[in-house]
Amino acid sequence: MASTQDTAQTPFKFRPPDNKGVTEINDESKKLFCASFQVPALRVPAAATNAFLKAGGEYLLNLPRCRSAVEDTAHHQSGDVAKGQHRIVLLRKDFPSDPSLIPTRLRDLISQHAAALVEHTLTLDYSYWTPEDILRSILPAGLQPPGSFETAGHIAHLNLRDEYLPYKSLIGKVILDKNKQLRTVVNKLDSIDTEFRFFKLEILAGDDDTVAEVRESNSRFLLDIRRVYWNSRLQFEHERLVRLFHHGCVVCDVFAGVGPFAVPAAVNASWGPAAPGVETNPSAPPPSRLVLANDLNPVAHEYLARNVALNGVEGQVVPYNLDGREFVRRSLGELGSERVQNGIKEAVKRSKRRAREREQALAARKRKRDTDDDSDAKGRREKSGTSQVSSDADTETVDIARYRWPHHYVMNLPATAVEFLDSFDGIYRPYISLLAPDVRSRVEDPEHYDPPESAEGMPFPMPMIHVHCFSRSEDPEVDAIQLVEKHLRCQLPPGSVTAHRVRDVAPRKEMICVSFVLPVSVAFRHNKDEKKT
Repeated sequence: MASTQDTAQTPFKFRPPDNKGVTEINDESKKLFCASFQVPALRVPAAATNAFLKAGGEYLLNLPRCRSAVEDTAHHQSGDVAKGQHRIVLLRKDFPSDPSLIPTRLRDLISQHAAALVEHTLTLDYSYWTPEDILRSILPAGLQPPGSFETAGHIAHLNLRDEYLPYKSLIGKVILDKNKQLRTVVNKLDSIDTEFRFFKLEILAGDDDTVAEVRESNSRFLLDIRRVYWNSRLQFEHERLVRLFHHGCVVCDVFAGVGPFAVPAAVNASWGPAAPGVETNPSAPPPSRLVLANDLNPVAHEYLARNVALNGVEGQVVPYNLDGREFVRRSLGELGSERVQNGIKEAVKRSKRRAREREQALAARKRKRDTDDDSDAKGRREKSGTSQVSSDADTETVDIARYRWPHHYVMNLPATAVEFLDSFDGIYRPYISLLAPDVRSRVEDPEHYDPPESAEGMPFPMPMIHVHCFSRSEDPEVDAIQLVEKHLRCQLPPGSVTAHRVRDVAPRKEMICVSFVLPVSVAFRHNKDEKKT
């Protein structure tokens, strides 16, 4: 056991002994981190402990996870006094030895209770030190402990730089020891799966179990972080976009992964504004959203389907396993398909039935609180009422027209999402026949292509596109918008586009979300019309 002394010139810092030669963390090596410190203390009557703690104020030893008053084990073990008669109040290392410098209230208590100023041996072992303390003790001088890490359920996810790799097993073991909720520590490797865009990992410590359950945005997610992409640092971005979606809207998630946008959008129907131009009933639950959620990775698609079921949003979230371009081009037709239309009908009925059953249960509890009379009869009425709620919900009509056209597309694949913007070229051309004759004549003939600037008066809205990308520019918002315009091959009108800074990914590399209304000129663009844009 090491003994550490302070110096009068600098404030004292409690640290474990240096252990630069440690190569493994085990029961034997943990003993090397035990250290004893001599600190001033007051030996006080047990009954007066609280009074001393109140009067001690800033002179008390304020050490995280350490009590300021401890048992007087030294005198008890020596047989001087009976156990429990006195307590030891720990003081700062710089507690004044000159009585005149001690606060009056504390000085009076010392005199009143004949408290003795003593030296106390404070022992701190491996279990006390923080991960940073332990790693600072182990790592070479000048190499600071690595920063924060992400978690996914029971898994800690590190992204260690090269200089830490010789110590990666030690780092993993310390993090595992010091975070009892964790069972596995992994490190991201440089290699990335080029087709499905998830990082390959190595196990540093703990169980070889990379299937985690994560709770986020009132939703539960199952995922295997070794086979799908997940980033806990994007939770605020997930919620930010979901809160932009109006009630009862249609969302197409092009790169959905395991569902961090799609599932919360369906689960949290009350998030976001009311549908524009639609009168709402404040006492009624908001209409359900419909989400078409796609991912090319078959494993991500499998977990997406499981998460849809896990959160009870079948029919509201419809999973697809397609290439992103194919999904975008098929999305309008899919919204009119029997599979999607029947699914959302059943989902809406289910949602309304659940809401009414909750209301019925609340009303029943209120009646029970109001009176206990005739409880048997009330029980019969409650049972009958619940049955009637289900029947009504199953037979009522659903406003299916609101789910015919998309309102939002989410494209969260920042490395390459902008390259998929060309998939929006002409996706509304199959529906030209629905346009008014004067509008149809302006977009139908590619030789006389003169689309209107807005979709005002059209039988369907132009969707809002939310595309994520990276920027290393000094003005990342402007740079991101210009990147989007480049791939759209048109300029976006002022006021129709915004850029939001999501997070710093690396020094001088930011993740940006560009949101814009799909231009009519792109929506009806003909393949031969590139020169006109």
